[in-house]
Amino acid sequence: MKKVFLGGTCNNSTWRDEIIPKLKIDYFNPVVEDWTPECQEEEIRQRQICDYLLYVITSEMKGVYSIAEVIDDSNKEPNKTIFCFIDDKFDESQIKSLKSVAKMVEENGAKFFDNLDDVVDYLNSNSNNNIKYIDINEFRTKGYLQELNRQFLHPLGLALEVKIENDKETLGGIWDYRNDAEGIYYDVKNSDEQRKSKFKQNEKFIKEEFKKRKKIRQNKLGFDIEPI
Repeated sequence: MKKVFLGGTCNNSTWRDEIIPKLKIDYFNPVVEDWTPECQEEEIRQRQICDYLLYVITSEMKGVYSIAEVIDDSNKEPNKTIFCFIDDKFDESQIKSLKSVAKMVEENGAKFFDNLDDVVDYLNSNSNNNIKYIDINEFRTKGYLQELNRQFLHPLGLALEVKIENDKETLGGIWDYRNDAEGIYYDVKNSDEQRKSKFKQNEKFIKEEFKKRKKIRQNKLGFDIEPI
């Protein structure tokens, strides 16, 4: 069963009491009466193993560490991170700031909801889905699409397409130019500096991902790229 980490506002906030009875997935509640170093270690472990990282901010919030956590996780684990704030008792300037946080979270590829019912619906709708899917925007903007095309598909005369319609991104078809001897290419060398910089940034990110995952796969599987 999938599991959600219930992060966000503590300080006697009751949002967890409202959401827990409605969940159809497992959960970890980090709120305890006596906070110890062992509790902190368990919270860190649960953040690593949970399928979803939910951060709900309510007006009982005193510190801002949960805001830092959701921004950090939305950058590192966008497919797992969910942000929600309940605006019934925040003042106008606070709501404006929280909306800016929500925008940053969404731009990182994570999810934002403005009410607990939508959060519950999202979590429960994914409760029996064992297959995880990357957000298409993240797939494109972080370089997965670029390097898949540049290193593998383009030399074969093929290219995977992402369609953007009404701010929604979906996978399109695969372009087929196999009859062109030179294949397909991005023509990076004739691009402006901003485009070149983005290509370099994406290339670096994918290289680092390969390096990080190579060691883990070799230790667990005995290979990084599966032999035939």
